[in-house]
Amino acid sequence: MKHVPPYNIQQKKKNPCSSLPAPPNALPEDRPPAILKRRALFLSAFVFLLCLLSCLTIFLRRRQPSAGLTARIYQDGQLIKTIDLHTVTQPYTIPILAPDGGSNLIEVRPGAIGIIDADCPDKLCVLTGFADSTLLPIVCLPHRLVIQLSTDRQTMPDGISY
Repeated sequence: MKHVPPYNIQQKKKNPCSSLPAPPNALPEDRPPAILKRRALFLSAFVFLLCLLSCLTIFLRRRQPSAGLTARIYQDGQLIKTIDLHTVTQPYTIPILAPDGGSNLIEVRPGAIGIIDADCPDKLCVLTGFADSTLLPIVCLPHRLVIQLSTDRQTMPDGISY
């Protein structure tokens, strides 16, 4: 039998490219130059400020007052009440009786409207909450009641609308 010496793990293999001389402007690998540090710092600060500005823009646009917001309450396709939500100063409730004997209790707040109580079986209209934008209406299908919000100003549809 032939004797094989044990493999030494500590031995390093020689890299064929390691015999090449280093270029004259080469930097140590563990320390980047000061200009790269400054560039990275400026780029990080720019990205952070851009994200902060985007978040502030989105937040401020959502907090705009509901000027000109009007609620229209329909039952069986007939308009039964129109409320200008911008002029409401104190919350109040409106009871609505359905033709089948059911009832809904609508609460009007400054800038918002919603159904707070209904005797329909699923109560999805109550779970919808308060509406303060024109994106979705509040609907009670068993009582055929719709609360539609609209604005005085004309707006173009956005990506969410489609």
